[in-house]
Amino acid sequence: YSTKPFVVITFDDGYANNLNYAYPILQKFDVPATIFLATAFINTRRLFWWDRLHLSLSGWGAPTISDISARLKQLPPKDIDQALETFVQEITGQSPLAGDAAPDSYRALTVDEIHYLNKSGGIDFGSHTHGHEILEHLSDTQLIETLSNANHLLSSWGVKTQLFAAPNGSYLDRQIPFIKQAGLRCCVSTAEGLWHPPEALFRIPRIGIG
Repeated sequence: YSTKPFVVITFDDGYANNLNYAYPILQKFDVPATIFLATAFINTRRLFWWDRLHLSLSGWGAPTISDISARLKQLPPKDIDQALETFVQEITGQSPLAGDAAPDSYRALTVDEIHYLNKSGGIDFGSHTHGHEILEHLSDTQLIETLSNANHLLSSWGVKTQLFAAPNGSYLDRQIPFIKQAGLRCCVSTAEGLWHPPEALFRIPRIGIG
């Protein structure tokens, strides 16, 4: 490992804006980056649930949206859509925006766009699970399934990776062996801090810019 300080640029989820807005800037300054893909959303107009919440409650204020988002993150993945529907109905009296109608500024990358970035150079890809499930709310079987589904799709798209980012940075120490068994050799979290390689390959902190 180099003894000089270095930076690794990462993007979670796989939004198309990584290509449309970030990539030209990365190219301009010759900076490589890694994009972690939630594979169920690639090549679709499916909205991530937090974007669906934000768009459905536009104008209701950040405190309301942030509070509901925090509550939804505590639920098992299978219960989030119904809970979101309930919250939005109670606040607005209307159903939330359809989950399969992402505007261009919110959609995920297409497979063709992934191929373009892959061939253009400077962009690596990693797994971000299949359905962006928060791992600590999954059974062992569900964890294995989402990691396996993501690996299968990434491979079918010609993306070879051993890199992993845990959605929301939420996972348990006992889940790390399952991440390793899926062929992944590191895991980045959302914990704030600097990393000192080669320590803690499955607890790599990051500095968020959101």
